[in-house]
Amino acid sequence: MAQTIVTKPQLRRRSPFGLGQWLPNSMLDLDRMLESMLDTNGDFIPDPFHTRMDVSETEQAVVVKMDLPGVAGKDIEISVDNNLLTIRGERKEEKEEGDKTKQYHRIERRFGSFSRSLPLPCAVNEAEAGAEFKEGVLTVTLPKSESVKPRKITVK
Repeated sequence: MAQTIVTKPQLRRRSPFGLGQWLPNSMLDLDRMLESMLDTNGDFIPDPFHTRMDVSETEQAVVVKMDLPGVAGKDIEISVDNNLLTIRGERKEEKEEGDKTKQYHRIERRFGSFSRSLPLPCAVNEAEAGAEFKEGVLTVTLPKSESVKPRKITVK
């Protein structure tokens, strides 16, 4: 009688760290951990919350939107210095008093402070900048400096 051997399929993963080879499961776990510390562009994300942001530009302003679930508006600090936007904040740990018998089976939500800085694509008017925080999304609007706004020139 012929013997049939069944093997597990081996996984091949693309990795930004050059580990694009056949990896055993323990190496896959390490690779996933390292990959989770990068954003979609392969840049290192230094904060524990993986705060994602969108930066867009119109003729009048630069708009930055950042997801900050669980962060209170009073715990956010925004500054612009030398054409560098910095957003800092803190997500405070929720402490529950009373129930001493509570057992956690998994804790994945992170707490603590975060900071993201990014160079702005053009000069902005810092004095007229505004920010709105609604439903966990921070929107920072930075009007462009008059020197970089497009001007219409009439022909005589």
